[in-house]
Amino acid sequence: MLLASALPYFTVSFRFGPLQLYAWMLIGGLLLGGLAMVYASRRYALPAGDVIALAGVLVVASFVGAHLFDIVANQLDDAKHDAALWWQLWKGISLLGALATMAIVTFAWARVRDLPLAKLADCVALGWLVALVIGRIGCALVHDHLGTPTTLPIGIDFPPHAVWQLDNDGPMRLHDLGFEELLVAIPLCVVMWLIARRLKPGMTAVLTALVYAPIRFGLDFLRLPEPDVRFAALTGAQWGCIAMTGLAVFSVTRLQRSSG
Repeated sequence: MLLASALPYFTVSFRFGPLQLYAWMLIGGLLLGGLAMVYASRRYALPAGDVIALAGVLVVASFVGAHLFDIVANQLDDAKHDAALWWQLWKGISLLGALATMAIVTFAWARVRDLPLAKLADCVALGWLVALVIGRIGCALVHDHLGTPTTLPIGIDFPPHAVWQLDNDGPMRLHDLGFEELLVAIPLCVVMWLIARRLKPGMTAVLTALVYAPIRFGLDFLRLPEPDVRFAALTGAQWGCIAMTGLAVFSVTRLQRSSG
């Protein structure tokens, strides 16, 4: 029997032009994230033109990387039988794939344009946090990341039609992972923007990774078994979180050496 105290279920889903609400939220998040990068570039005295160009490259590259990561992590068997999946970017994306791509592109951009990597990484991190908040608002509105059943008040009582894939006749209280990640993303975004000026270059990106990765790692244990494939009991995103944490720790040691 469901407890009385729970978050109410509601959804906002409509089509404007060719795209659904979530797609518009994702596009809006990317645009606002890019604008946030340009605004943050002034803090780090980075050339606005280079940052604007990088933001445009990151939008395209992150979409491609997010899709390729999702194919490798979750749809590889399907892709073996349908090669078109590799370039059908709208059929599955992964945030960790986007993050990996952003890290690679940012590193390459700093080298090619002869820009300070630490400052550029901070600028990208601040922009990504804004994009993350907008994107997760979209996830929370359309409930596209259903989690496991729960009796906790943070759960949402989903009506039967919203959880048809679970073959249940009545309402079910589930974790809504998009909403729960949003509850982390908002304060993380606010705090990092407030303290970025006080941090040594590079530490904004490092701290963002060190806070986000463990939380996302834990939330993925609450995912439904499908459709995400497990590798040694972990999702592809969880392995990505481990790599992100390792890179952040490595970056801290490099920053300490550079200041020593």
